[in-house]
Amino acid sequence: MPDGKDARRPAGAVAPDAGTRSPVVAAKARVPPATALPRERLQGLLETVWTRRLGVVVAPAGSGKTTLLADFAARSGVPVAWYRAESWDAADVEDRSERRQRKLGSTRKREKTVVTLAKSLPVDRARPVCEIGSGWGVSLRHLLEGGFSRVVGIEPSRHRADVVRNALGVPVHTAAFESAETQRLLAEQGPFSIILSNHALEHTYDPGQVFAAASQLQREGDHLIVAVPNQETEQVMSALFRLYEFSSREAARACGASAASGATGAEAGDRQGA
Repeated sequence: MPDGKDARRPAGAVAPDAGTRSPVVAAKARVPPATALPRERLQGLLETVWTRRLGVVVAPAGSGKTTLLADFAARSGVPVAWYRAESWDAADVEDRSERRQRKLGSTRKREKTVVTLAKSLPVDRARPVCEIGSGWGVSLRHLLEGGFSRVVGIEPSRHRADVVRNALGVPVHTAAFESAETQRLLAEQGPFSIILSNHALEHTYDPGQVFAAASQLQREGDHLIVAVPNQETEQVMSALFRLYEFSSREAARACGASAASGATGAEAGDRQGA
C-alpha cells in the first residue's frame, strides 16, 4: 500500500483523515452465510466454548475460520454480535478518541447524584477522591470543577481510560477496583476521603468484596457513596447487563450495615461507625 490506501476498503468507506466520519459498512457487522460443507471435528471443538468465557480460533489465512464461525453462529440458537475487523479500524478509534477528549472538555451533562452528594460533604477537598466505574470521565470532571484537586478513576475500558487521562490529566486505573494490583496503587495515593460509584457495583462479581476493599483505603469518618439499581422500583434488566439487582435490604447487607437499622442509601454509604 505505497499510497497509504487499503485496496480491501469497501467502496464508500472513507478514511478518517479525509475530513469525514467513516460510515459503518453493513457487511462488517453482518454474519456471513454458512454455505460450506460441515466440519464435524471442528464444530465439536467449538461447542466446548459454552463452558468457557472466551474462545479463540487461530489458523492460517484461507483456512476457513470465518466460514467455520459463521456456521457456528447460525447453529448457536442465541443472539450473535459479529464484527469483521479491518486494517483501518485503528485509525477510526484514534479519531473517536480525539473527539471524545474535545467533548469531555466542553460537556454540560447533568451532574450525577453521587457527585452532588460528594460536593455536599464537609471534607477537605485537597484529599484524594476515587470513582469506581469512571467511564468517559464526566463525573471526574464535575468533581474537579467542584474543587476536588486529587481525583482518581477506576475504569476497565483501556480506551476510555486513555481518553480521560489525556483530557483531564488524572490517573485512571484499568484493573478491577478490588484486585491486588489496584489496591496497591490506590494505597499509595490514599487514604480517600470519598469513594463513589454510580451504577457500577451491579456489574461486579462480588459487591461485598468491593466494600471490603474500599474500607482498606479510607479512615474512620470517610465516606463511601454508592448508587445501584433499585430492585423494588426499577424494571429488571437482562443479566447480560447486570449481575445483581438490589433491594434496600440487600444493599444494606452488602455494605455490612444492619437491614433493620433503617439506614438510607446515603447513610449506609457513610463510613462513620461502619
